[in-house]
Amino acid sequence: YKKPLLVSCTDGVGTKALLAAQTGRVRGLGQDLVAMNVNDLICTGGDPYFFLDYWASGKLDLQLVQEFLTGVREACAKSECLLIGGETAEMPGLYKGREFDCAGFATGLVDEDFVWGAHRVKTGASIWAFASSGFHSNGYSLLRQVFEKDLNNWLDVLLEPTALYVELIQKVKKAGIPVQAAAHIT
Repeated sequence: YKKPLLVSCTDGVGTKALLAAQTGRVRGLGQDLVAMNVNDLICTGGDPYFFLDYWASGKLDLQLVQEFLTGVREACAKSECLLIGGETAEMPGLYKGREFDCAGFATGLVDEDFVWGAHRVKTGASIWAFASSGFHSNGYSLLRQVFEKDLNNWLDVLLEPTALYVELIQKVKKAGIPVQAAAHIT
């Protein structure tokens, strides 16, 4: 980088965590958490470098947290992003049963001359779209309502982890395809 700038993002997985808590299927949620952050970060034109996570629950369930962290570690590796730390909090009274919440924080670098954004978009620019892996991590309050009567038949679809777009965007950049701006639509 000739003129390096730090870029940083923070995000969570929203009420998708409720569905994961009810089923105990949290490994994919680890990827969701990383994806929601690194997918936003790469929209600056930057490369993710490190990640931190936060987990809060009423009572710590080590097996559940370990499964979640396995998903975080795997997603960080796929995103070429180091998991450098995090926080685990036990908050009895705030969360009931298996309920929990999680958040993540990603930091990366971008060269100032290559920052993507609306300021670079000119008339006549092409728009590209990449397929989604399915439902990402937004809108789960509505999705849980829509599928509540038939939830067990839709669990695999609803708990499919958010795609990691880092490798795809790195290929676009290495191919020399000019990009002015990008958006991670969730």
